Amino acid sequence: MKRQIDRKSNGDKSESSTGARSMTSDSALELIRDRAYSLFELRGQQPGHALDDWLQAEREILRQSASSGKRDFKCSC
Repeated sequence: MKRQIDRKSNGDKSESSTGARSMTSDSALELIRDRAYSLFELRGQQPGHALDDWLQAEREILRQSASSGKRDFKCSC
């Protein structure tokens, strides 16, 4: 619990110095979130694979944006 409090007090690295994310970043996160949930459903809603689903969704969305020529957002890793 202490680690979470410390991390929160240091700020979120994914936010800019003003504390606001760009609209593009929010759009990417929404697409990744939706795809990760779809993967969860395709897996039969079995728990324990959230990170795998998230990373797979992130790869798919970023690959899709790269192939379409849109380089508006980058991987959060």
